[in-house]
Amino acid sequence: MKILRFKIAYILIYLIGFATTYAQTNEVQVSSLSNFPDPNDEGEITLNPNSAYSIHGMVNIGDNYINLNGASLLGTDPGKDGIVSTVKGAVLRSKDVMVYMDKIAVVTAGKNTVAYEFVDETRAKFCNLFEGCSVLDGHQGSKNGVGMIKGFNTTCIDLNYWNIENGLKVSGRSNKFTGVLNYITGIANENSAIEFLDDVNIEDIVLSGNYFVYTGGSAIKVNNGAKVNQSKLSLNLFQGQSTIFEGFDSYSPGWEMIGNGVQVPDSKAKAIIYMNDNTVETEFLNPELFQPISGAFSPIVSHRFSIEGTKLKFIGKKEVSFDVLANVAGICGYQNGSYSIAIRKNGSELIVPKSSVGGLNKGSGFTLRLDSQVDMKEGDYLELVIKSNGNSENRPVVISDVTLKVDQF
Repeated sequence: MKILRFKIAYILIYLIGFATTYAQTNEVQVSSLSNFPDPNDEGEITLNPNSAYSIHGMVNIGDNYINLNGASLLGTDPGKDGIVSTVKGAVLRSKDVMVYMDKIAVVTAGKNTVAYEFVDETRAKFCNLFEGCSVLDGHQGSKNGVGMIKGFNTTCIDLNYWNIENGLKVSGRSNKFTGVLNYITGIANENSAIEFLDDVNIEDIVLSGNYFVYTGGSAIKVNNGAKVNQSKLSLNLFQGQSTIFEGFDSYSPGWEMIGNGVQVPDSKAKAIIYMNDNTVETEFLNPELFQPISGAFSPIVSHRFSIEGTKLKFIGKKEVSFDVLANVAGICGYQNGSYSIAIRKNGSELIVPKSSVGGLNKGSGFTLRLDSQVDMKEGDYLELVIKSNGNSENRPVVISDVTLKVDQF
């Protein structure tokens, strides 16, 4: 029994000693440039990928830059702990490795200095800029920026503070980009806080609880060519921007807006199309079949819908339920006329109910109203169709006025 207790005690002492040695080996305390590895002739300071560098105070690295190389960069107080540099280009850089930072400020003290250049072409790594990471403009009047993040499996930017003239450029292919509870200020007139470049291809974007506070400039910009599968913006606040969004809005396919302040409407698919004083006849090739109402439709509202001839096509990204309201006015083409209208989906599926009128004199006017509901996914389309009941001669009809309203609920 004593031998067993001795062995257990020995193992515990060994493990404690190993853990202590490991911690001492892998945590580097930094309070000056000399605590980092020596820079090479190009001014590159390459960190040990197996180490966590704990920063104490504002460490001025001159005109050098840091290659994170997979190492962690940590501070205790982001108001006091950080890296100051006058380098031309990015202060912190990485290539095809994980990025992990917490409570660290970067001060861009040179005219041509930016904070970040993080690149992952493998799309397998994570870029984590966690609580208290700040970017501060240390050279007023320059075009300094947060820098660029390109690629990565997932980018998480949470509880950061940026006070700088230019924002973040997002580039390349990525699975997820998230920004939560960040405070962004100082952006100059011609710049954006977050800009998705034209080579972007991102599956998911989540931006929630961020505060954009500056006069002029835009908040979020999506360049032509950028591809975003789906994005959710919720509870963000915008104050002072001349333009909040560039390249998209609340109704762009795949962008969902919820509770982003009075300037930004919530996303809701909706369409109202109409015809007035139409003179085009609708032909009935078969009295048993519904035919699309002929004529040229015009939109009043078209959010996440496109008009393709007589078709109203849904271009949203997710399946949605809609209330449908239709009103038509026409002129009867035969004695004792009878007509029915309905909504047809994808050219074949008839949505119930239909609406009918009968006992009409030839040449008399009539109106019909139809209320219904329908579920639609991307690519589905609706048509307002009409059938002439008991019209053995297949006389055409003129539908002079039409309103079709489709509203998400």
